[in-house]
Amino acid sequence: MFNKQSTKCALFYIPKSMKSVALLQIKVSITILIISLVQLFCSCTRTIKTDILLSTNGKSLDIDLSKHMKYTGFYWEDILDSVKIIFPETTEASLIGEIVQVEFSDDRIFIYDMVHGGSVIIFDVNGSFIKRLPKGNGPGEINRVVGISYDKWAKELLVIQNPIVQRFSINGDYIDDYILPFPIDRLIVKEKEFVFSKIKGHQCKTIDNYNEYSIITTDRNLNIMKMMLPYTAERSTIIMVNKGDSLAFAMSGNDTIYHYYNDSLRRTFILKIPNKANINNMKFDEMVNFLQTTKPFTECFLGNYLETDRHQYIEFEYGIHPYTIFRDKKNGNIGGGLSILIDDGHKNLFAIKQPIATHEDWFISVDNPYNYCKGKIESDQFISKTDLNKLELLNDDDNPFFVMYKLKPFE
Repeated sequence: MFNKQSTKCALFYIPKSMKSVALLQIKVSITILIISLVQLFCSCTRTIKTDILLSTNGKSLDIDLSKHMKYTGFYWEDILDSVKIIFPETTEASLIGEIVQVEFSDDRIFIYDMVHGGSVIIFDVNGSFIKRLPKGNGPGEINRVVGISYDKWAKELLVIQNPIVQRFSINGDYIDDYILPFPIDRLIVKEKEFVFSKIKGHQCKTIDNYNEYSIITTDRNLNIMKMMLPYTAERSTIIMVNKGDSLAFAMSGNDTIYHYYNDSLRRTFILKIPNKANINNMKFDEMVNFLQTTKPFTECFLGNYLETDRHQYIEFEYGIHPYTIFRDKKNGNIGGGLSILIDDGHKNLFAIKQPIATHEDWFISVDNPYNYCKGKIESDQFISKTDLNKLELLNDDDNPFFVMYKLKPFE
């Protein structure tokens, strides 16, 4: 959980006693405090020294995508191991709009969607509705949400509303707020540190080299510790994946996947595509080398990257064609291709979409009831009869449902 100790360059604690102040006074006080803090952190001339973490020069592994970049598709049946479906309860209070982000814990599902400009909804893992966080500008209310995160050590839900991070229990009970000295678009919580993906273009004179790097880490007291990964393109988007003890980083306009573990940043994978030079043996001793050797994709755009315990998922576009690639981390074998195929010659007729999240060894995709063709699937080799019956009973305006699937080893 967040340590409330006040330290330099730390996030700032808003006491819970503010709940007793009138709502108007709260709004005015918070506004004045935010303005003052932003001016303090981003205009003073005193700078704070931080460590710049460069990637190690160890040999990275090529992932050759060229063999799977053909004008052919693949069948889910060839790579699926098991499937289960979660149906979030549909009530007036629990309606889900377009899902932006979802976080799974062992017993909760946290959803950030676009209902009324952004809301956060909590379900249990069976789909039973627990709470929708209230909208507003007071303590415990949310407005202008940009992301969520789950702290499994403190068992808390964190809601990002730049420059505020709010803490809630897993049932949605408000705990307190913290104010960030910089705006972020993603937060991942580790056992001893917090990892932030900051918004590019924000200026801050109090932190050395702040404007050049995309990732900032703090300790559990929220003191800034490290910065890493220079921005390599004007439109590069940082993809952060929380995987056990490590973190994976990827950039939308870049060919390289990094892993951060035990205070070390390692360049672990290079994505190889046709007509692209291999940069496997080049070094990253300083930023200029990083910018020169980490070449941007000129023909290819990395759309998403995810990891489960066993597999990697790489979604990218080459030219005008989207590709879905899965890689077995244990043996390096790859499955996937240009598109997902379904035909009458295969038993499994249920269309599973690309994943948007992971939990343990499960990939998680989301689908809508109106996409399901009722009456056409009498049996499915992966989906239980119970889940098929629930699919048949869905109405078009019911909540989206989650399809969780494991992949089998790629032999």
